[in-house]
Amino acid sequence: MPLPTLLLAAAPALTMPSLPQVPLAGKTREIEVRDATTSSPTESLEEVRTTVVTTGTEGPRKRPGPLDGFWFDLETGPLLIARNDAQYGPNDGTFFTAGDLMQNRNLLPSQRVVAEARFWDTESLIFLYAPLDLTTRVVLPKDITFQDTAFARGTVVDARYKFEGWRLSWLHRVAGTWEDGLEVGVTNQIRNAIVSFSDAQGLKYDDEQDIGWVPALKVRWRKPLPEGMSFVWEADASSTLGLLPVKGGLLDTAATLFIPLQRKLDTFFRVRLVNGGATVAERRIFNDSDFYAGLVGLRWRVR
Repeated sequence: MPLPTLLLAAAPALTMPSLPQVPLAGKTREIEVRDATTSSPTESLEEVRTTVVTTGTEGPRKRPGPLDGFWFDLETGPLLIARNDAQYGPNDGTFFTAGDLMQNRNLLPSQRVVAEARFWDTESLIFLYAPLDLTTRVVLPKDITFQDTAFARGTVVDARYKFEGWRLSWLHRVAGTWEDGLEVGVTNQIRNAIVSFSDAQGLKYDDEQDIGWVPALKVRWRKPLPEGMSFVWEADASSTLGLLPVKGGLLDTAATLFIPLQRKLDTFFRVRLVNGGATVAERRIFNDSDFYAGLVGLRWRVR
């Protein structure tokens, strides 16, 4: 065979490298390469590059599991009883205020503990314990009849106000993502309350004790901020709307700034307003209060 003819026959084998397979995301894909006699080497390599980029397969995405996260919150800080109006007793119980019992003269320590679990990326189950137990010793500025017991003006009295709540809440995300979204749901609260008066000598004592159920609606909005921080606003609210024999309502709302400390640990700063009260006409019981708190806390993510 003449030398030019031999070189022409060998040209395709010399100019076209073998590219049978290209690995893509753990898989392989067959690549067809044009004959160099009908397409330039530059065009062939560009076609291969385009094919690899546009037809590659993605790895499997992680699906939300039954339990996506679990964490604890612990908050503490000063609380102010701005208003605590009350009246107890079927026999002309006396109306008195937080000022009459010196409940608004000092800041009080406030604490709350929260455990929260997130399921399937959209559902949250929240348990909260919020204690409040205050006793003030005061010289009564006026005559006060509490329940069926009369305490004369000038009597030294220990006045106790205990109000603790155990809450279980459920939230469903209705818009956005976990980091930037809106959740709505319901809250069920068990209220444990004690209000009592006793004179300093221990000769007179009376109280009102109550365990009650308070259903409420709950909403939470979360917004991401720079440097890994986030802002969260949430509220629990309920009202009887005057439709039941017991008239009352609850508003517990807070705004929180979360700041990351470590991978699973955040600190936060929070301001809170709590308004609540009830009127039971047949028992002549009335209470309406406003509490304000400035808080600091830690969030520890277990999972």
